[in-house]
Amino acid sequence: MQELRKGLYFVGARDPELKVFDVIVPTDTGTTYNAYLLRGEKTALIETCHDRFAADLEKNIEEICPLSDIDYIIADHTEPDHSGALHTILDANPDVTVYGSAPALKNLKNILNRDLNSVVAKQGGELDLGGFTLKFFSAPNLHWPDSIFTYCEELRCVFTCDFLGCHYCAETDDGLIADDSRYLAELERYYTYIFGPFPAAVKKGLSIIRSLDVSLICPSHGPVLTKGIERVCEVYDRMSEDKTDKDLISVFYVSAYGYTAAMAEALAEGAREAGKNVSVYEITGTEKSVLAKAVQTSGAYMFGSPTLNRDALPPVYDLLNNVSAVLDRNKPALIFGSFGWSGEACGNLAARAAGLGLAVDEELCKVCFKPSEEDLAHLREKGKAFAEKV
Repeated sequence: MQELRKGLYFVGARDPELKVFDVIVPTDTGTTYNAYLLRGEKTALIETCHDRFAADLEKNIEEICPLSDIDYIIADHTEPDHSGALHTILDANPDVTVYGSAPALKNLKNILNRDLNSVVAKQGGELDLGGFTLKFFSAPNLHWPDSIFTYCEELRCVFTCDFLGCHYCAETDDGLIADDSRYLAELERYYTYIFGPFPAAVKKGLSIIRSLDVSLICPSHGPVLTKGIERVCEVYDRMSEDKTDKDLISVFYVSAYGYTAAMAEALAEGAREAGKNVSVYEITGTEKSVLAKAVQTSGAYMFGSPTLNRDALPPVYDLLNNVSAVLDRNKPALIFGSFGWSGEACGNLAARAAGLGLAVDEELCKVCFKPSEEDLAHLREKGKAFAEKV
């Protein structure tokens, strides 16, 4: 528990040992699950936390007041790392009223599998706590359709849930150190994974924040922002710019014995002959955030895998999960790979890429075992022809 402003308390949990969030997001410095208690004449709990930390949440709240004193819970977003411990509050205080967007309240019923007292937090709606007033702003796709911001004018404070947050468990609780290079690196990685697919929504979210008189930003992950606020907004602003380089082709591959790797280099060489910028990535040896950024910024792709058990290898499918079916739709893609027996990898990758909305080249570049000089020459020509059409 920590008092942030008179009447406003941090009651969330710290998780410094966490190394991977939501299965795929690296969290080298851990994370936090931020929840906030605001006490006027009425008491509001803004967010809860991951179910694993329900006991910590309960303990922190009870250092301030009994759970039965909570009148309202504000659900700015309902992903289970924010709503998982909500059942703890409801078990102790079933009469509490939950405020959230219409999608949020629908989600909570399915997450909790129970009925609850609820009120839709409409755009511009307000909740008077007596001494503090909460105002709600719709913020869809930041990063779920259910997201809202909650603003307290008296404290010049905005609660943004995931927006402007970061998977970063600071060694101290004194707010953001603006020149902390580790924090800024994690901020960019967090943005890439969480908000990369939603640049237009990010721009709208920043316009909301900048329209308010704000001296304190309370996200649901990472440090509470008491200084360096504009610098953090500038990071989000910069990263939400369209960075697609239409002349950049990224080649992603895995290779068991070097055969698919040789194909990748030949295709890349041909594409460079066409005057394109080409970056080549061996998937398993490249940091995931680097791969995600390459996917987002490339104008076209090549994906390569050998065939194992009649399919492509899992790391290539994992890489394809970074392709946005919205932002990357219709980007050209070429599929290639070496095989020994039957060679289904290319066809399966092509189907997956097409399902994501990519414009997949009709020719699947397949070579049985090691590519010959003739094979490599054809691949160079194919890479050049593909690049000329990009």
